[in-house]
This record gives sequence, C-alpha cells and structure tokens, in this order.
Amino acid sequence: MNEVQRKRYEDLKKGNRNKVKENERKRNVLLQECLAALGEQAVTLSTVEEEAMIGRLNQMLKKCLADRHRMGDVRTDRFKSVPVRCLDDINPLWAGQRIYIVWDQAGLPVIRSDFEAVTDNMDDVKAVSFDTYLVSEDCLRWIELNHEGGIIFRFPQS
Repeated sequence: MNEVQRKRYEDLKKGNRNKVKENERKRNVLLQECLAALGEQAVTLSTVEEEAMIGRLNQMLKKCLADRHRMGDVRTDRFKSVPVRCLDDINPLWAGQRIYIVWDQAGLPVIRSDFEAVTDNMDDVKAVSFDTYLVSEDCLRWIELNHEGGIIFRFPQS
C-alpha cells in the first residue's frame, strides 16, 4: 500500500468512526432528552473542540490529582476539594456563566450550556451517565456530581 492509499484508508476509518459515534449519540435516548431539556443554548462541541477541551481538562486533573508538593513535612495540593451539600450553595459563584458538561462514559459528547439551564434540568443532565462533571470555560474549576449523590467543588488554591 503506497502513502496515498494509506492516507485515504486512514481518512475513511476516521470518517467511519465519526459516523458510528454520531449514530450512537442519536440512539442514546437519555442524551437526547437532556439536550431537549437544555434547549437551544446547549451546544454540542465539534470533535476538534471536544478534543481541545478534554485536553485542557486532563491537564488540570493531572495537576489536581498528581502534582503534589512536599514542603518539609507539610503536604500541599494546588487544588482544593470542597464537598457541597447542594448546588444552591455554590450557585452565586457560577451564576450567568457558560459551562461544559462532561460525562464519565466514553462516546458521549461535551456540551456547552448556561449554568442556570443545567441546574434547572439537573435530573436530565445526571441521568445520561453515572458521573457528571460541570466544568468552567477556563477549565480551572469544576463540580463533580457522582452516582452516589455526592457533589464536590474543585478549584485552585490561592
């Protein structure tokens, strides 16, 4: 197989993967109900935007989970994790902001929406997958909504 054929073959495989992913998303009833509930302001990111956003989030997660410093006997984390009783407790910090919705299941899209639309339709958003993450546009703050009902707010320490 020459280089031209190899390139065409790779392009066809990539196109096929994208079609399969699109069809799976269309058949996901809970995802479709979530998108309908969020309304027109909810935007499904393109594949390129999705990969860039997930890349930024992965960088922040690595810093949060693995980038710990030792200063003498004191261990400090760059990110603080605060358990939250309900989203109303942190609503003033996020009001009026655009956020990303990221689920733990591979193949689900990343959605950009208004924080208020998400909180107004939280049951539909959480029903899509076990764990849901609401991420700020700069990917520096996020809210973890886990399948056990826990809510954790994570942000950089000052």
